[in-house]
Amino acid sequence: ARGHRTTQVEVADLDSEIIVKSTQNVEPLIRENKMLQENHRSGGHRKLAARIPIVVWNKAVREGWAHDQSAWKKYLNDPDNKKFRVWEGRL
Repeated sequence: ARGHRTTQVEVADLDSEIIVKSTQNVEPLIRENKMLQENHRSGGHRKLAARIPIVVWNKAVREGWAHDQSAWKKYLNDPDNKKFRVWEGRL
């Protein structure tokens, strides 16, 4: 399924700590991003920079950087996250 996501909740017996683990199959998103990248037209000042999985957005929200433009630039300019980029220019 496109964007298939699972969430697993565990309760640690000793301290009643709740652990939530989310995973997502990002392969369809990566394939779509690659296709968009190959068909990207140059020109204009507005470009689609990236498309990210919901699990990345949720992590950014949890960690407090979801609305921090400089944190997103750092994340998206990181070569490890290139697969989420559509426009290849530097942010």
